[in-house]
Amino acid sequence: MLIRDLFEENQAFQEITAGPHFAKSTNLDMIKRFFSITVNREGVPVRANITSNYKLFQDNKLLIYENDKTFFNSHFGNYPVLYIDYKPLDGVSSFDHMLRKYRHILSNTFSQHKYLLEVATIWDNEFNRTMFESYLEYSPLYDLHKEDVRNGFIFLSSLLFRHFNKSVFVLIDDYDIVSISPVNAHDRSDVIEFVRSVNNALVQHSRYVGRAVVTGSLWRGRTMCPSGVSVTPNSIGKYYGLSSSELKPLLLKFLNDETEVEDAADYIVATYSGYVHDEEWYLDQSAPSTRGSQVCSVWSVIQYCVCHRKLNIT
Repeated sequence: MLIRDLFEENQAFQEITAGPHFAKSTNLDMIKRFFSITVNREGVPVRANITSNYKLFQDNKLLIYENDKTFFNSHFGNYPVLYIDYKPLDGVSSFDHMLRKYRHILSNTFSQHKYLLEVATIWDNEFNRTMFESYLEYSPLYDLHKEDVRNGFIFLSSLLFRHFNKSVFVLIDDYDIVSISPVNAHDRSDVIEFVRSVNNALVQHSRYVGRAVVTGSLWRGRTMCPSGVSVTPNSIGKYYGLSSSELKPLLLKFLNDETEVEDAADYIVATYSGYVHDEEWYLDQSAPSTRGSQVCSVWSVIQYCVCHRKLNIT
């Protein structure tokens, strides 16, 4: 189970890298829903078993709910989560353009915790409250200064830490997306270094953060080959992409004939399994190896199933 395996790795910083459409964002959203403390409008935590997140795991009979109640009851809805989505940085062309996009990212992130404005005990002065409101409001006409961007997430994590009296669980999606954006040559190194410094300041040097999970497409210090999918740590690789053995149970939901299932699985493997697990750089070489095993893009398989269903309906 992805959530338990990630948690039991017991690493303060975990980086998951995989190719496009390998369910990185979907899995990260599930992690967020599992760990996040749900609060009311006044910021007061509500009972976990009456939340929509709880019902998601319960109603869909997810394995972590059905088969691991001890872990589920100990950790579900028990952590302040800071979720950051870097997708708005896709396509940035200059340093100033990046700062404008950060305004959008910060506004989206702070909006998830708007309830903090109702928690009187965390505001020492009106200045901090005004600062929170300035991050919360989004205006494309207003540019943030570099230090505003650099300190924004740390500021929010400090408020979450103070309100819940617990270390913050940071989740960052597409943390390296700016690395593949068409930034002009003059600004490129500055843009990449600035984004790296923002992330490092939050997840490695903030006393408010307990652990962090980030997802991206590139391994640090290395450009991933177009045909490779890299996932760290070892035990997490099986949750990204679909192996040939996982295809048939999925296809049975769409196809009734065994022969048709076999033919469809063979076609999908031949067409969509151009990715392989690559573990040569893993730190933990003691885990069972999946290196060289072929996997299919989750999105591609889903699109195949959806199109097949539409063809059958018509």
